[in-house]
Amino acid sequence: MQTTPGFDDNSPYAPMAGRFAAAMEAFRAGPPQDPQEVADLIVQAALSADPKLRYLAGDDAPTLTPLYRSLPFEGFAAAMISRLGLTDAITPPTQS
Repeated sequence: MQTTPGFDDNSPYAPMAGRFAAAMEAFRAGPPQDPQEVADLIVQAALSADPKLRYLAGDDAPTLTPLYRSLPFEGFAAAMISRLGLTDAITPPTQS
């Protein structure tokens, strides 16, 4: 039987996957984003003579993008793990 997305309930990863799925649901709480916003960006990129590598979409992009750009990967990962409430289960990566 499968109750955790992508994992059989007997998988040793099922409990963590379930926690992660629940954390992501809480993170995305609120009304869903308008898919038209993404569709418009796809058209803009497709028609552009000089398309950008990335286009930002979604209400969280203005908050997450500066954080992502200002921190090393390890710092951003630690911030996201903390925001998702998974610090007891996931050890953030460290720079080697």
